[in-house]
Amino acid sequence: SSGLRHNFFGHNDMARRALRVCGVQIDSVVGDRARNLARAAELIRAAHAAAPHTDLYALPELSSPGYGAFDAASLAAAAEDMHAGPSRAFFGALACEVDAFVAYGFVRRGADGLYLSHGVVSPDTTPQRGTLVAVYDKVYLAGRANTTAAKGDTEFATFAPGARAVTFECRGFRAGLAICYDVRFPELWRRLRGADVVLHACCFERDDTWASWRPFVATRAIENQYYVLSVNHAGDDMGGSIAQPPWLGALSSSAAGTTGSSDHYDAAVAGVDAALVPLIVERALLDRLRATYPYARDSEQPITTCGGLDFVLAEHDEPAA
Repeated sequence: SSGLRHNFFGHNDMARRALRVCGVQIDSVVGDRARNLARAAELIRAAHAAAPHTDLYALPELSSPGYGAFDAASLAAAAEDMHAGPSRAFFGALACEVDAFVAYGFVRRGADGLYLSHGVVSPDTTPQRGTLVAVYDKVYLAGRANTTAAKGDTEFATFAPGARAVTFECRGFRAGLAICYDVRFPELWRRLRGADVVLHACCFERDDTWASWRPFVATRAIENQYYVLSVNHAGDDMGGSIAQPPWLGALSSSAAGTTGSSDHYDAAVAGVDAALVPLIVERALLDRLRATYPYARDSEQPITTCGGLDFVLAEHDEPAA
């Protein structure tokens, strides 16, 4: 595909001081799981041919069924068991083939309903089936404001919400999972502190929310001091996947952050076509930022809520004249 980016990883990454991640911005077809699985494999194999030492591939939200078919018949066809479903079997085998973890989106059939989920398989089991290492159910479902929505009209009316933040180990690094609308709620992302990278699976259209997507991703990465790979579907009204480092702009090369030469950091953003979006998670940069700017520690300051000058009245018998 002419939209693919090749030769995107160098060969001089320090062993286990870097995690090589690749977002897969897939041109999915809603309701055609077989085609979407085949297309994902095509893109991942192309990425593997260009960079055989990639550690982790990340697909967008609902990458297997495609995003948008929430009617009863489509959901019945799309819903899967997380252990024995076709997506888990397919990507487990593919993970073994390319010797890398694969994160993929699917509709999970649970005991109490359907979940909008993201699964991760690792390549470390034989025979060639891979191991399911993580499943995250989307916590913040879009469409709650539509109080008249019927089942099948919105995520909120269709799926059960998740209730857990999820991370997993990947070759000496820790990765977290989030899905689309989750990006607007800092509570989940703070629960993922301690991760080195968060895979943010998306289906963002170029509507009123488009302009705020990239600033939200940058904010979540910087305030929590981890990388974020925000992977969207391809398409003329979509695309734009983001590989976001945990910093923006200049950063002094000195440990104290005050003298010496500077490095410059910015996000890499894909176009609208099917694309491979590389991200190298560097342990050295994470360690440096967390030591120089200890946001997690500093955020532990206790805060209470009061009205107006109530805090003054609590400290003094009478308000100042």
